[in-house]
Amino acid sequence: MCNYHKPVCVACRLEMRPEKNGIAVLDTAAFGPYQLWDADLWKCPECSMEIILGFGSRPYSAHYEEGFNAVLQRVRASGSIVELKT
Repeated sequence: MCNYHKPVCVACRLEMRPEKNGIAVLDTAAFGPYQLWDADLWKCPECSMEIILGFGSRPYSAHYEEGFNAVLQRVRASGSIVELKT
């Protein structure tokens, strides 16, 4: 049985709505950029609080893989990225 409920904004008591699917999330480490993940951005329709969830099962690019810097540059240029703090 699969139970699924949309995320809920605690302050407004409303279900959040998908704002944008397929945003990049950059994990960072002490040495810099680490991994890129695909995820979804959700937003409260009333207060505009945003959260990220719906991550893929694994990162689609990692610092040790060939071409990581090129992928990271392309994603940064698109503006559709959230870079996590270390």
